[in-house]
Amino acid sequence: MWLTSGSLDVRLTSGSLNVWLTSGSLDVWLTSGSLDVWLTSGSLNVWLTSGSLDVRLTSGSLDVWLTSGSLNVWLTSGSPDAWLTSGSLNVWLASGSPDAWLTSGSLDV
Repeated sequence: MWLTSGSLDVRLTSGSLNVWLTSGSLDVWLTSGSLDVWLTSGSLNVWLTSGSLDVRLTSGSLDVWLTSGSLNVWLTSGSPDAWLTSGSLNVWLASGSPDAWLTSGSLDV
């Protein structure tokens, strides 16, 4: 874990958490699985029940509710919200603010 400035709140039951936080705030609720976060600035809120989550956030804010499956996010700017029940979600956002609600299956944005 590398924390330069800001605040980090972690509730980890099992699994692994890797965080690179330059500035801003990060809130994580991880039940099981793995979480990798590269946060330059902004805020990230994650509720992960099981599966894996990879986040590379340059600026903006990201809220993620992941029940099962895997979520990969590369966010340059903007503020996306993702609710993933099962399956996989891949998001590569250059700019803007998309919202994704995925019940099952896979979604590439």
